[in-house]
Amino acid sequence: MAEYYSKNLAREVMKGMHENAEQGIHIGGRPPYGLKINPETQMYEIDEKTYQAVQIYFEGIRDNFSLSRIATKLNNLGYRTQEGKEFTKNSFFGWARNRKYIGDYVWNVASSKHADGRRNSSKKKPIEEQIIKQGIIPKIIEPDLFWEVSLKMDSRKRQPGKMKADVNYLLSGKVFCGQCGAPYNGNSYRNSKSKNNTLLSYYKCSNKCKNSSVRKENLEQVVTEQLISQCFSPKAMDDIVISVKELYLSRKKEYESDVEPIQKEIKEIETSVENWIQALGKGIKGLEDKIIEAQNKNEFLQGELLRIEAIKKHNELNSEDIYSILRQKKNSLFSVDVAEKKRVLQEYVNRIKINPSDNINTLDAEITYRVFNGGGDLTLLKHLTFLYIR
Repeated sequence: MAEYYSKNLAREVMKGMHENAEQGIHIGGRPPYGLKINPETQMYEIDEKTYQAVQIYFEGIRDNFSLSRIATKLNNLGYRTQEGKEFTKNSFFGWARNRKYIGDYVWNVASSKHADGRRNSSKKKPIEEQIIKQGIIPKIIEPDLFWEVSLKMDSRKRQPGKMKADVNYLLSGKVFCGQCGAPYNGNSYRNSKSKNNTLLSYYKCSNKCKNSSVRKENLEQVVTEQLISQCFSPKAMDDIVISVKELYLSRKKEYESDVEPIQKEIKEIETSVENWIQALGKGIKGLEDKIIEAQNKNEFLQGELLRIEAIKKHNELNSEDIYSILRQKKNSLFSVDVAEKKRVLQEYVNRIKINPSDNINTLDAEITYRVFNGGGDLTLLKHLTFLYIR
């Protein structure tokens, strides 16, 4: 019944939003740079103060200007971003493909949110589910110029710099500086002095402090070796199996106690949504996003109840199933498939801290591993020192 209610609710809300979109009425979100919303009609209008900046951008891309050069020109002319800041090369995200600039109202393009509220903004819905109304917004850019620039930006995206290498950093997001606390980022360059123009790859402090950078291959090798030793040796796997089974039983009791609070929250959400729908019927605007968000939360909670019911049906985990998973993970660390190896390292490595070292030939690191996606820290290897080849 709750699922039926949620789906019907979503359809009613989407129906109202579709009707507004068909008429070109603004239905939420910030309008693109160069356009504004009429507060009385809720229709799009040209922003006389900023629209020429959009024209300068499109003409600049057509004439092969860099984004940095366009940003400098706009700043010199006194234009500022919607946040009131100076333009940079990163200020133009989405401009080249925003069809509102040629007068087209495009809505319901992005894929729906996941149950946890996240959305893959790069994934689009099927074209038949999108709303595209041509010519109902005042245009800033001529269509010929718009599509020329859009194709040119696609071409730039497919043709990275000649010296840029496709380097896969297996520990991205896991390495941090022990001196200033900033994350270490991947950094690669060609050694022009070497005979073969050798590619050198490092993990380097993003804060550019005095802490040492680390050779990518060296760090990934020692982290992989220690992971195999600490998590995938016969004794380590025995310990993990015991810990995971104990954790499962503990979580099972916790989940069972969550049923009543979840049911209570679902009831509160359904009551709120019913009140919001009544308010919409009275002409109160601005509630559509709240209703959709609540509907997504409701579906997520319903899924949690189903998951708890599934857990309640199993008294304990099968040991051999856990061993099988561990063996698969271990084999992945020896795989030639870099993406597969990276998935395991990202799952099992919690954090790596690079400490300053007095000896330039060694590196002092603290590595924290985790087991079964958050099942607790397995070990903290403090002051793990290994030979560092620069």
